[in-house]
Amino acid sequence: MKTKIIMLAILIVMGFNSNLNAQESNPKLNSEENSIKQKKHTDMSKVDIEALAKKHLKIWSEEDAGKRNKSIKKVYAEDVEIVDPFFVINGHSKLNDFIEELQAKHPSFSFSISQPIESHNNVARLFWQFGPSSKPDEITGQDIFVIENGKIKSLYIFIDGLKN
Repeated sequence: MKTKIIMLAILIVMGFNSNLNAQESNPKLNSEENSIKQKKHTDMSKVDIEALAKKHLKIWSEEDAGKRNKSIKKVYAEDVEIVDPFFVINGHSKLNDFIEELQAKHPSFSFSISQPIESHNNVARLFWQFGPSSKPDEITGQDIFVIENGKIKSLYIFIDGLKN
């Protein structure tokens, strides 16, 4: 059994290496792949990504559910995936419901940016703080976005100080 696993690993590595060698020896293949990768990642400028991230944060502080829902449709992909330390949800209505619940638990809290937004290749990182005006950094964390077609496709939420 051990010998079969080792032989399989060798074959996989050899196949992987031969694929790499084929790509290195075929500049047309490399240029086509790079072109595809570049097209996927060049549709938004850093300025546009920063504006989108700011709209995202404004949505999370919007108390009017109707306004918030309209904004959600403009900022997030219809099938957006939100990955939080406590759950994973998909779609506009689930996102709107979650924000509604969060605001109900923390009625005087709002979100604000705590550090400059960073981005590259249609991925952005936003450091935020959440709290009342007397202590705006009561809860802090960061959001990581994956952006497709000008909208947030995936959102990964990290909350500082959580114990596993």
